[in-house]
This record gives sequence, structure tokens and C-alpha cells, in this order.
Amino acid sequence: MDQNNVQLQIAETTTLSVEKESSQLFGFVFEKTPKYVNHYSHINSLHLKQARQFIAGWFSIIFTNFDYFLGCFIILELQYEFQVAWKYIAINVTLASILRLFGALIFRHFSHNISNRLLIALTTILLAIFYTITYNIGTFYGYSIVRGFTALFCGGLAEMGTLLIAQDLEEYNTYIYSSFAGLAGAISYMLVPFYLWLFQVGDDWRYLFLVGIIIILGIGFIMLFSIDAELDKESFKHRFRELGNGKSFSRSFGALLYTIVITFAWNVIARGTQDIYPTAVRLSPGFTFDYAMLASFLAGAGALVGGITIGIVTPFMGHQRSLLFALAFFFISYMIVNYAPASPRLTSGTVFFVQLFIQVAFNILPYHITKCFHPEDRAILPIFGTMVGIFIAAFSVQVEASIGELMPMANGYPSFGNVQFYLMMVASAILLLASIFGGLFVYPDASCISADTHTPMQSGNPDRPQSQSQSKIQEV
Repeated sequence: MDQNNVQLQIAETTTLSVEKESSQLFGFVFEKTPKYVNHYSHINSLHLKQARQFIAGWFSIIFTNFDYFLGCFIILELQYEFQVAWKYIAINVTLASILRLFGALIFRHFSHNISNRLLIALTTILLAIFYTITYNIGTFYGYSIVRGFTALFCGGLAEMGTLLIAQDLEEYNTYIYSSFAGLAGAISYMLVPFYLWLFQVGDDWRYLFLVGIIIILGIGFIMLFSIDAELDKESFKHRFRELGNGKSFSRSFGALLYTIVITFAWNVIARGTQDIYPTAVRLSPGFTFDYAMLASFLAGAGALVGGITIGIVTPFMGHQRSLLFALAFFFISYMIVNYAPASPRLTSGTVFFVQLFIQVAFNILPYHITKCFHPEDRAILPIFGTMVGIFIAAFSVQVEASIGELMPMANGYPSFGNVQFYLMMVASAILLLASIFGGLFVYPDASCISADTHTPMQSGNPDRPQSQSQSKIQEV
């Protein structure tokens, strides 16, 4: 559902390929199939410290995604109370997505100078204060400002959770546990509609934030007592200094552009079918509040099922091949949603499969992206390219709301679904082209990672001296 830095940071040492590959067009046809490994066999191999840190980090990422999706689900209530244009309401969602990225970068920097426990404690207290202010807010502009600060600190809290998960994780556990961490968005997307249905708040949306204060303090308490020592961390500034030079960097620059393009397209699909979807469903004829919440819950359930079943297995079909597989079945499912006779039951069932295949793609995407770079460039360029792609894709919600408001349906409400359809077609076309040219960006001499041990193999790269430390290659 939502791309997490934890997968990209762990993917620096995990690309699940056992043979060298050559750069070529239509790479999904010629891609070598990685060796299959049953990663579930290691699921019980965490010791107590690792398990405690993983659970704490996982909860923090779930909560920060929960906060983001909560802002998406109450769009209708906000518009009804504040009586502002839909495009202004959508600004909150767009800014939240962007500020979460900046929050992660800021906290990564400050984590070098401040005690991690102190940083987590201050963040938790400030988030609880922001939720208290949101509960008492009376103006739209005030709400927007407070929610912006909330998104910023949620991005920081998610970054701390990422560091917790990556801390002391054994190499043979990286793939399975980073995949589970990537499911935090799916679980959050299930929790929010259940949360709204449970409280049946109606116009009293503020009570959702009042109860959220207890959740925030609980997450902070768990994180504080899950850290045994200062977290391993490294500034992005330091990582930029270790980038390659010359011919090697030129290759990486092409891979960086490719990363931005495919991350942008997949996040347009994710944002377009998730963020404003609950509002669009509630405005559709025949959908009661309960049916709308059920449809949203099933969308999250589809992502969860896709991540723990097909999403775990498809990387062993080949990364490029699996991404094309996910795109094809997403497209088919989305066409059914749009052209089948509209009914609450049918819509609720088909969105399950739409999100299932989106999550399959997001399970594979971090490893495919990482595979395009030399190991010494994997410490920063994949994350940087992904952040740029997410930043650009954040505006898709704004486009959907602004244009949809100019094209009202017969009942007078914005036609979000029509705009979403065109966005999905454009994003799908971009990804189809990317699947043709993506094979050109696979790093030919350094894409080899052992799938069973996740230990980098000898690259034989002519652009890099063989004497360089393997610790740089394996850093997370």
C-alpha cells in the first residue's frame, strides 16, 4: 500500500538474484529466474531483542500510516463542516505525503546528535499534543497547519521505526521481515475503516483524534523500552560522499531516472486508488456508510493477502517479470471495477483484487530498484530516487480532486472516479514502457546476491577495485 523506507534500506543487501544478468531490452523475457528459497522457514529465528525491536518498529510504521489514512477517510466530514472546495481539502493529503518524506530526512539527521530515546519521547509527546489541538480546532486553516506538523513528526517516527527493524536483523531474515514491514500500510488501511465503523462518529470526527492520543502514547512507550542501545544510523550526507565516480556513476544516473519513473507511476496507482477512494465510494449512489467502510476494509485486506502470499513468491519468477505480472492483473481488476455493473457487493469484491496486485508490485519494487545499482551506490541512490518519485506522485491526489470538482456527476458531487480512471491509464502506460526498457538498467556486473544467505557475491566490476571493503556493500 505504502512504500516504506525499511524495505529499501534492507534491500541494499538483498536482491534475490543468483546469476549475472546482461542489460537488454525486454528484460522480463530474458531475465534469469532466481533460486527459490523458503523464507518462511526463518520466521521463528528471531531472538528476543530482535523480535522486540521488530514489533516496536512495526507498530510505529502502522501508526504513522494509520494517521495518514485517517486524514484521507475523513475528507467528506471536513468538507461538510468547513465548507471549502474539495481541492483545498485534498491539499492536506498531498502535504501529508510530502511532509512525511521531509520528516524522515530531518529525523535521520537529528538522530546523530540526540539520544534516540529522547527523540522518540519528544516525538510521542508532540504528536499527542497535536492530536489534542486537532480535537479542539475550529478552523480549516488551523486544522491544515496542525495536520502538517503531525505528518512531519509521523515521518520522523516512521524513520525511527525503520531503524529499529533494521537493527541487528540477521541477513537470512532480511527478506521475509522487510516484506512483513511493508505490509504496515495494508494493515493500517484495514484498521481505519474499522475504527470509523466502530465509533460511528458521523460528524463528530474529532473524537477519532481524541482516542488516537492513547494509541500514540502506547506506541511511544513500546518503542522506548525496545531500544537496548543507540540505533545504527548513518547520515545521507555521508552516504552521498561514498557514491561511485566516472563510468559507474553514469550507469547509476540512468538507473536513478528509471527509479524515479517507475516509483512515480506505481505510487500514482497506489495514491489514486487509496487516498480519495473512501470519499469517492461514499459519494457513489447506493453506498451506505457501512458498505463504504466494508469496501475500504476489503481493499486493505486484499493488499495484506497479496503481500503475504503472491508477493512473497513472485520475486522468484524474476523481478521484471513479476512487476509486469502485477501490472497486468491490476489492469484487469481495475477494468472490472470500472466497467462491471455498479453495485456495492461487486465493487467491494473487485477492489480486493485491485489492491492485492498493487501490493504484489510494492513487495517486489524495492528489490528490483536496488538491483539496478552497484552495491556501493545502493546505500543512497535507490532511496533518493524513490523519495523523488513519491514526492511527484503525491500531487496525483490534488489532480484527482481539482479536476473531479470541475466535472461533477449528476448528483452534483465531484467525479473523482472519472479522473482516477485517466490517471490509472497514464500510469499503466508508463509502467508498460518501463517494462520494455527496464532491462537496460539492471547492473550487469553487480546484480548477484545469494538468495539463501543474502551474502554479496564477487562482482568482478571493472569500475571498482576489488580490494574495497565489503562492509560498505553490506551497510544498511
